Amino acid sequence: MKNAKVSLVVLLLLNPCFAWADDNFDKGVSAFEKANYTDALRYLNPLAELGKARAQLFMGIMFAHGYGVKRDLKKAVGWYVKAAEQSDTKAQNNLAAMYARGLGAKKIMLNLFIGTAKLRKWVIARLK
Repeated sequence: MKNAKVSLVVLLLLNPCFAWADDNFDKGVSAFEKANYTDALRYLNPLAELGKARAQLFMGIMFAHGYGVKRDLKKAVGWYVKAAEQSDTKAQNNLAAMYARGLGAKKIMLNLFIGTAKLRKWVIARLK
């Protein structure tokens, strides 16, 4: 049984899909840094759709600023939330900044950063 677990771990680590994802992420970030947003979108969007938090962060940035896409703050918030829920601190920070400027939804922020339902209800009642 132990050998089967070790074999499974080795198989997963050597899976070319992981190398493909990392390689495409690096290509997407490189394209983003060069302001080649068409290529950045081509590489990062599929990874973001698959749930990679850092790719979701970059998608949020692109939608928030209109880099290679039509500026859409709701989509930006949506991508930031997905990344923030995976503990991506930059996405959490960007989401908080949007909220602070009135660009985000109060309830989204509360759901992310307030732990208990009772406290969440208390804060929401005072924000109305």
